[in-house]
Amino acid sequence: MPTGPLASERNPATSLSKYFHDLPDPDQRSIDFCNTFWGPNDCGVEVLFARMDAASRTMEELRAFWKERDLRTALNAFRVETFAQAGQHVNLVQTIKRQLDQPSNNFINKQNSHKKTFRSAVEKLHKTKQTQEEHTERARSKYETDCLRMDSYTAQSAILQGTIKAMLANLEAHANVGKESGKPIAM
Repeated sequence: MPTGPLASERNPATSLSKYFHDLPDPDQRSIDFCNTFWGPNDCGVEVLFARMDAASRTMEELRAFWKERDLRTALNAFRVETFAQAGQHVNLVQTIKRQLDQPSNNFINKQNSHKKTFRSAVEKLHKTKQTQEEHTERARSKYETDCLRMDSYTAQSAILQGTIKAMLANLEAHANVGKESGKPIAM
């Protein structure tokens, strides 16, 4: 087998430019796949045969490459290296498990015990705080309602006191008029 460029490099079978023919006249409406493939120039058959020949050449070159490079030895070396690398990966996983897995489990267990111990106490305190806040809110609301009621009573008493004073003044005025006239005042 020649050591220079491969046959496909010297004569590229994938290049279809040599099989390109001028396009048929666009005025011809009866052209379809069958007529183009088996038409007067046999364009389709040439391309098909060229592809089949290129595939045969490629397989021959591949077989020659395998013979030259002794693919079996390369595959055996690849298998041995892959097996050794897999063994290293297994060792690494075991090391990681030994160094990280057990300490992680210990930490998680410790966290869970702390959570049980301290969380219940904090939850009780939080519940007590919420209850106290509810009582305080109710007391504040009642205080504000009572203050509004007292303000209302104070305003009403001021109005009533003014009215009572006016009535007393009116009563005294009538009483004085009745004393002067000597007649009793009817109320």
